[in-house]
Amino acid sequence: MQTRKNKKSPVKTAKKKSRTKKKAGVKPAKAFLTSQNSNEIYKKLLITSSDAVTMTDLDGNILYASERAAHIFGCAGPQELIGKSSLIFMAPENREMMLLNLKRAMKEGFVSGAEYAFLKADGARFFGIMNASVIKDPKGKAVALLSSVRDVTRHRQMEGRLKKTEENYKAIFNGVNDAIMIIDPKTGGIIDANMKAAEMKGCSYEKLMVDGLKLFIPADKGAEYEKIIRNQKNLLDERGHSVIEWRDKDKDGCEQWIEVSLKKDKIAGEELILAIARDITSRKKNEEEIKNSEEMYRSLIDASPDAVFVTDLEGKVLYASDKALEMNGAPRMDMFVGKYVTDFAVPEEKQKVIEVMGRAIKDGNVHNFEVTLLRYN
Repeated sequence: MQTRKNKKSPVKTAKKKSRTKKKAGVKPAKAFLTSQNSNEIYKKLLITSSDAVTMTDLDGNILYASERAAHIFGCAGPQELIGKSSLIFMAPENREMMLLNLKRAMKEGFVSGAEYAFLKADGARFFGIMNASVIKDPKGKAVALLSSVRDVTRHRQMEGRLKKTEENYKAIFNGVNDAIMIIDPKTGGIIDANMKAAEMKGCSYEKLMVDGLKLFIPADKGAEYEKIIRNQKNLLDERGHSVIEWRDKDKDGCEQWIEVSLKKDKIAGEELILAIARDITSRKKNEEEIKNSEEMYRSLIDASPDAVFVTDLEGKVLYASDKALEMNGAPRMDMFVGKYVTDFAVPEEKQKVIEVMGRAIKDGNVHNFEVTLLRYN
């Protein structure tokens, strides 16, 4: 019985060996990450890095440079960098700052995100972000500095163009004579506005942003204008744009007419409303003056004892005075409008009417010519 207990099962032994082999299969990958292979690993990292990597002594002399470093600094190969002072690749105005940051790295162990203007081998400038860390010996004494530089020139140029574009946009945004507002359709609040919008309402930009569209609604007609705004919102949902005119008071309390164009648009992926408000007070006054003038002249024409016709250059009747209707026996204006004056002349004098109208167009006026006309019946 004891002999059987001590005897190992051949099946169990085989399984145990199999498990041992599986575990051993993981070891080569882990074993590769040893000090014996670390040099190869680090070398591959330096080759694949998109940054310029250099190692310098504590005086700043270059001891090692990666292939990428040679490319970024405009050299034929790393050998052109080795032995040279790293300071000669730094723009003069940045050298003092670089030395201060390297001292900080010596004290703290590293420094990151320092941006400088660097120099290529031919003197051309480029902008780069530099990270540096201290390399220490087994006793903890600093022996070298490992630095990486990333060329951000293109990025900075793009930022510069973007800033310039933004400045141009702001100049146009604030330079136009119309009030421009960007509105959140969910809350009705103003997200952004130009200075003209605040100027139109005689308030500060800050007050405009707080009070929003309430400033454009007359206090005594809130309910009426709220209804108008709801209608305009429905139009925006249907068409994507709408135009509205309303009467308000300006900052001095005088009557002010405002035309507001509303348009739904996507800005930075968000659906917003672009509102452009224009002061049309002068236009409204001109329209009113023209209307009053037309009414005045029409009253004068209708009060004249003579029959007065207004025609276009082809002789088509546009308007006939009350006396003209009476004289021709026409009960309504539409019996004249759209017809030619020659239609009311006797057949033998139609040509005479045409010739007289031609002289009037050429000379500006014709006085006292006689023509026989037909009454409407």
